[in-house]
Amino acid sequence: MSANLKEEIGERESEAAQARSAIQALAARVQELEQTAANAAALERRIDKLDGRLASLDDFASRVERQIGVVDNLSLTVAELVAARARATEQAALDPAQPSQSGQSAQSGASAPLAPASANAIWQRWVPDLSSSDPGTRWQAVQALGETHDLAALPHLVPLLTDGDIFVRMATCRSLSNLGGIEAVPALIDTLEDEEAAVRDAALVALKGLTDQTIAFDPLARDADRSKRVKAWREWWEEASKELLGKGKTRSKS
Repeated sequence: MSANLKEEIGERESEAAQARSAIQALAARVQELEQTAANAAALERRIDKLDGRLASLDDFASRVERQIGVVDNLSLTVAELVAARARATEQAALDPAQPSQSGQSAQSGASAPLAPASANAIWQRWVPDLSSSDPGTRWQAVQALGETHDLAALPHLVPLLTDGDIFVRMATCRSLSNLGGIEAVPALIDTLEDEEAAVRDAALVALKGLTDQTIAFDPLARDADRSKRVKAWREWWEEASKELLGKGKTRSKS
């Protein structure tokens, strides 16, 4: 083999080695780029999740601001209700010849059902707001009715235990407890099965306040365990309701 041919073969082998080295470097770079792309995709997914959480927080903050904003109006309403009650008490004292509703019930010797709401009761103006499309408006109405201590408001509140808004359902539990109507117990027992633990806890607090019962119930327990305790509440009510409803029992919150 001539020297020139050997030299040319050597050059070609050197070029081939350089080409292999360049290909390996290029393959390594491609892997880096692929890893970078995967990391970028994962980062984008995390950003999307964070955006969703931020949107939820913004909505929650907005709702809280609305509810804080209505507290002042609610305070004014409570003041109006207190003043109306004072005027009614004063009027009753000035006109003793007119028997009170409770006096008539006592004279009849039988418990009367909840009286229908007075057409001119101050709290009647809140009733239409219970069906508002705005959760904040419904929440405000529920709070206002709970401060009336008027059992005639109870039938208006019970349906709100299944409202689509968690805060409205929680407020309804508190308002039913404030009203003191034992008739709300079955609906509150049903609310122990609410999908939200906070609502279940609010229902439990209301039940204990209305009934003085201490039947064990853990709002955070497993479904099966909660179902057993709800059954215990229902069995108790099945027996106790015969006496409590027969006496027309209420729990005064005034």
